[in-house]
Amino acid sequence: MLGTRIGRLVVAELADPARLAALGAGRLVRFGATRGLRIRGADADRLGAAARDALPMPDAPVARAVLAADLALLAEDARQLRRRSPLSALDSAQFTAALLSSPGGSPWKV
Repeated sequence: MLGTRIGRLVVAELADPARLAALGAGRLVRFGATRGLRIRGADADRLGAAARDALPMPDAPVARAVLAADLALLAEDARQLRRRSPLSALDSAQFTAALLSSPGGSPWKV
């Protein structure tokens, strides 16, 4: 998910499947547009269907909080590396791919 702009938007702002499903395709397209992201209707439909099919988990709020903390750490790492590294020329998708393809493999299951 972190390798695409849509995936990063969903992970960062719509990690609650109920919220994503409630938006519906049209509102999701507008939600993305207000953040500079063009979401095709077919993609919005697929995301909404996946959100409606997601099973509620009792610890989901805790998982979302951990995810938000992890995203904040990744964003800080990205800021620091951009200041000091030749990786600074990469856009965020390329940067994420570079992090996940580091020697020794990814510490995260993506």
